[in-house]
Amino acid sequence: MDFDRYAPRFLLWVADRSDGVPAAPSAPVDCAEFRAWQQMEPAALQALVDHLAGLGFLSRYEGYGSGGGPLVQLEPPGAEQARRMRRRREDETERARYAQDALLEWLRVHPGQPPYLLSAFFDSPQVFFLGTALTEAEVEEAAGYLAGVGLVERGVYDRARIALTDDGRDFVWSSSRLDEYVREWREREHAPAQTVVQVTYSVQMGPAELGLLVQRLAPDLELDRDSLAELLRLSGELADQSRGDDPGTPDTQGRPPHSGGVLGRVRELVGSASGGAVKSLLEDVVTQAVTRGLGM
Repeated sequence: MDFDRYAPRFLLWVADRSDGVPAAPSAPVDCAEFRAWQQMEPAALQALVDHLAGLGFLSRYEGYGSGGGPLVQLEPPGAEQARRMRRRREDETERARYAQDALLEWLRVHPGQPPYLLSAFFDSPQVFFLGTALTEAEVEEAAGYLAGVGLVERGVYDRARIALTDDGRDFVWSSSRLDEYVREWREREHAPAQTVVQVTYSVQMGPAELGLLVQRLAPDLELDRDSLAELLRLSGELADQSRGDDPGTPDTQGRPPHSGGVLGRVRELVGSASGGAVKSLLEDVVTQAVTRGLGM
C-alpha cells in the first residue's frame, strides 16, 4: 500500500466531507465514494483506514455506509493535519522544494542505465506531493534548477533525458540537505578569483623595455577609453626605441630625449586607473624608473 500517495489524499477527502472539528466529534463519513474514485480494493481501503487511525487522525465508526464502505470519523488531530497539508500544498516554495527532492530521489532509485526519460517520473510514487501530482511545469523547473547547480545533466540534443552528474550521485547517497549543498556550491562558484601577476621583467629596464611592459598590461588597468588610448600611444613611443627607431640624440647623461615628460605622464595615467594587481605592478616599475633618473 502506497501510504505516501493515498494517506494525504484520503485524509483531505475525509476532512472536506466532515462538519468541521469542534470539541465534539465530527459526523461520520462513508468511504465508499473514495474507494470508487481511486478504484481501490476493499482490503487496501481497510489498510488505509487502519494506518490513519493508528496515527490518531481518524477513528472507525460502527457499521457501514449506504454505499457499503466503512464509516470513519475525523478526529481533532486529523483536522489540524489536514489544515497544515492544505497550506503546504498551496505554498509554491514548498512545492518547488519537494519537486527538487523528489526528482533526486527518483533518479537515485531508478533501475537501469541512465540517462532516463523524464516523462517516466510522472508514473512514479515520487510525483505525488501530499496526495496530488506535481505539474509538468513544476517538474521541468526542478530539473532546470538541479542542472544549474550541477546535480543533474540533460541531454544536449534530447532534453527529454536526464541523469545524475558525478556530484549528483555523491549527493543522493550522502546525508546532506539540498539547501546546504546549494549554499556550498554558490560559495565555490562565486569565490573571488585569485589574480597572480608574474613579473618576468627586470625593473632595471630602459624606457623602451618599460614601454613594452606598459603596452602589454595597459588593457588590464580598467581606464576610460581616452586615457587608455593616450597610455597606449605614450607606451608605444617608448617601445619604438626597441625596434630601432631613431629616438634622437641622448642628453649629456645618456637619457633619450623627451623621456622625462612621457614617463611622467605614463605615471599619472597608471595612477588614475582602478586598483588592482596590475596597477600596483606598473606603479612600482614606473616609479622606480623615474626615481633612477630616466624621467627626471
